[in-house]
Amino acid sequence: LLSEEGFKKNPDSDLLRAMLGLTFQLAGREDEAAKLFDAVIEADREPTAVKLAANFRPMRQTQPA
Repeated sequence: LLSEEGFKKNPDSDLLRAMLGLTFQLAGREDEAAKLFDAVIEADREPTAVKLAANFRPMRQTQPA
């Protein structure tokens, strides 16, 4: 509901993307959350959204060499 209705009303909202990313992360859907967080950080349009995304973005796991 958040993604469907929210994006209909605010298709360019980075704050909505960050909140949806947090929702996905809490639901254990970390890959989906990371994609949303990365998009928000890269766009760098809404300072509050960028801070939220940067603070909650899952840490990337590095592969051993």
